[in-house]
Amino acid sequence: MRRHSVNSYALLQLWLAYSEFQSHQLEPSTIKRDYGKISKRVASMPELEDEIAVRGWIMQRYSSETCRRMLQQFSACCDWAVRSRYLPSNPFEGLHKDFRKRSNQDRRAFTAGERDCILSAIAEDLYVNPYSQVPHSFYLPYLRFLFWTGCRLEEANALHWKNVSTNDSRVRFCEALPSDTRILGDIKTHRQRDFPCNPRLVELLQRIERVDSFVFLSPKGHAIDSHNVLNRTWRPVVEELVDEKVVREYLPLKHCRHTFITLALEAGIEVKDVAALVGNSPDVIYRHYAARKPMMEIPEF
Repeated sequence: MRRHSVNSYALLQLWLAYSEFQSHQLEPSTIKRDYGKISKRVASMPELEDEIAVRGWIMQRYSSETCRRMLQQFSACCDWAVRSRYLPSNPFEGLHKDFRKRSNQDRRAFTAGERDCILSAIAEDLYVNPYSQVPHSFYLPYLRFLFWTGCRLEEANALHWKNVSTNDSRVRFCEALPSDTRILGDIKTHRQRDFPCNPRLVELLQRIERVDSFVFLSPKGHAIDSHNVLNRTWRPVVEELVDEKVVREYLPLKHCRHTFITLALEAGIEVKDVAALVGNSPDVIYRHYAARKPMMEIPEF
């Protein structure tokens, strides 16, 4: 039996209704960033007669992985529509399976030496533009914190002094502030965690001025924006170090987390303990973060 077809106009109405339903159970930042992005894409579609035409339209404009994800989302939307009795059947069911899922196992990390060279270059403002009003070193505490805790960017952005113990012996991660939406919400795992501070981290926190606000602030006193840190400090410094062959390759800012996890594992900390520190399962640590050593020595056997 032929499945019920959905044209682009009907798809938009269903997607908006589905987004409204999901808004009652998902973080506002997720609705704004992920669902809002798809809403704009569907709204920009011309008049398309059915789901096959929709698939062809997005294939001409987006990458294979984006197509797969959009079709998967449309299928979830139509599954909801069937349960809600808006549709008799799901026309998008299985269409995403024709697209191969992209591997998301980028386990690259900096070595301890590379990490220290990056932080040193930032501390010394080696590559700062002489006309810049904000030196690279302004962001040094934030970048050290990322490297030394392995927390997610949005967790560091949202860290408030009320979640740092009075003697700085621990930090509690319980909120997230994505730089794209700027909406304060729950952390990714929805489970707060305490991170024990070693002396190096204690000293870092004690050097930062305490105000009744976030720990890491922008030059204008607002919550820090990791996109600005990436563009104004991280990328220019790391790219210069790569050009000078001090660092092997450029890696995005989120790889501070990868580096912490990899170095923690190499230091002999058990996987279950590393997972607890960074807010993941041991399985996720193995599959997504545990990087190979860049130079592996093979013993004689």
